[in-house]
Amino acid sequence: PHTWSSISGAKVIAKNTLDAFVSLDPENKEYYQANYEQLTKEIGETEKTVSSLLHSLDNKTFIIYHPALTYYARAYGIEQVAIEQDGKEPSAKRLVRLIEQARRDSIRVVFYQSQFPASAVEVIAEDIGAQSVRIDPLAEDVVGNISYITDLITAERL
Repeated sequence: PHTWSSISGAKVIAKNTLDAFVSLDPENKEYYQANYEQLTKEIGETEKTVSSLLHSLDNKTFIIYHPALTYYARAYGIEQVAIEQDGKEPSAKRLVRLIEQARRDSIRVVFYQSQFPASAVEVIAEDIGAQSVRIDPLAEDVVGNISYITDLITAERL
């Protein structure tokens, strides 16, 4: 799940998609190959930018409601702290621990996905004086979305 949220996952998906289209429609292989090459160029450029931006971060921790950016975080050596656990809203005790961690880590933004409730996010954000920011890890433009999320993470001092 969520492999598309990382550049390496996007590369694998792009290659698998190319192979599938070529096997189903070999007459148009050159067309698919050209699109694939354009996409992989865009992915490569995005990877360099994202890597550079995230490498320079002092605070490499972010908080998010649902752990949708696990592959992304792992790829760039940053820490994703998920509010929900096992698909469940956090307990009051967990909320307290998350708020303490957010304060320790000077978190200024708490992310939530449009597919999930914002209630726990708003509690944490309000308590630590942070903003709650909605993202959509399922956005159609995967590469653009990775760039957008990176911009939000690196601009946590909004």
